[in-house]
Amino acid sequence: MKRGLRDGKGYDVKELYTAEEAAAIRARAGRLKARMIGLGLAGVVVCVILCCLVNTANENAIRLAVTAVSAAAGWAVILLWAAGYAPAKANHTHMEGVLGQPRETFEGVLSVEKGALQIPKSIRIRRVTLTDPEGNARALSVLAEKAGELPPEGARVRAETVRKYILAVEVLQDDA
Repeated sequence: MKRGLRDGKGYDVKELYTAEEAAAIRARAGRLKARMIGLGLAGVVVCVILCCLVNTANENAIRLAVTAVSAAAGWAVILLWAAGYAPAKANHTHMEGVLGQPRETFEGVLSVEKGALQIPKSIRIRRVTLTDPEGNARALSVLAEKAGELPPEGARVRAETVRKYILAVEVLQDDA
């Protein structure tokens, strides 16, 4: 953790996005893709072997077995894609898109909305509002998985953002 976003004052800064984490998510997506390819190929190989074993006496049993193997392998690939690969790929693409971009810094009182929103074919986010001392509210977002790492509701914070996504947050000390 680094100390202070601009002036060195305040508590430690919590980085929500790191290049190491983006690389780990990319590696996870790669492993899931390899598993999907492996499952698909294993299903095809089993079906080919079963087709080589067919004769007139067992054709119905082999047809049933090929159908079961194809359906099982297909559904396994679909479930791996929907539950693992697609979210990991979306998170990686999002993180790579915001890391390295110029950051803006905002200060205010933190408020996090309950419940996550799914951006179609993309990431899950939670809405965050930063309200400055003048009462101006700024609508921001954070990855739903990262919302638990934010300071508690009502904390006075300084946040680094890129395209309205919070990348780092620092709880500010009260001067009173």
